[in-house]
Amino acid sequence: MEFDFVPFEFGRMFLGDASLWYLFEILFRVVVIFVTAVVLLRVVSWKWLKDMSFFDYFLVVAMWSAAWDPMFYATVPLLYGVAALTFIIVLKEFLTHLTLKNDFFLQLAVPDPVLIIENGVIDEKMLFKKDIPLKAFYSKLRIQWIKNTGEIMRCYLEPSGEISIFKFEDSQVLNWQSVFPPEIFR
Repeated sequence: MEFDFVPFEFGRMFLGDASLWYLFEILFRVVVIFVTAVVLLRVVSWKWLKDMSFFDYFLVVAMWSAAWDPMFYATVPLLYGVAALTFIIVLKEFLTHLTLKNDFFLQLAVPDPVLIIENGVIDEKMLFKKDIPLKAFYSKLRIQWIKNTGEIMRCYLEPSGEISIFKFEDSQVLNWQSVFPPEIFR
């Protein structure tokens, strides 16, 4: 097998075939794309990561992809990256508008919450369907200061991955299943 290069040639490995000035061009490209992305994200309403919908996650992936190539490939003009980022934001805003006006798009963007616990009983089949290990779910309950499932009238898995808990009154607590790890009882 023949190569068109010499292995472990440090100049090629670290700098490639371009001149040292190309590093400054990359810096300039990164600044232009970064500033464009920040300005566009400030223009639209942006959510924290835990509140992101499917469309928001896709937006992040699409923006990353659109921004990546123009930052350091000399053959990709900066205008293409700026245009791609702008079109992605405009499309996202259009889809957001559609979700406010049309139930079909709303259901695609924000699915309904899923009932996980009813009257203290965990629907383990639903947890399995949603690919959530029981131990991880117990952890989510403990973070919400739940000691046992009998405290819970209803618990929903929200589209964001968070859980919403509706508790019984203290006098209504049912038989329970502890959410503590077994080693705590030793």
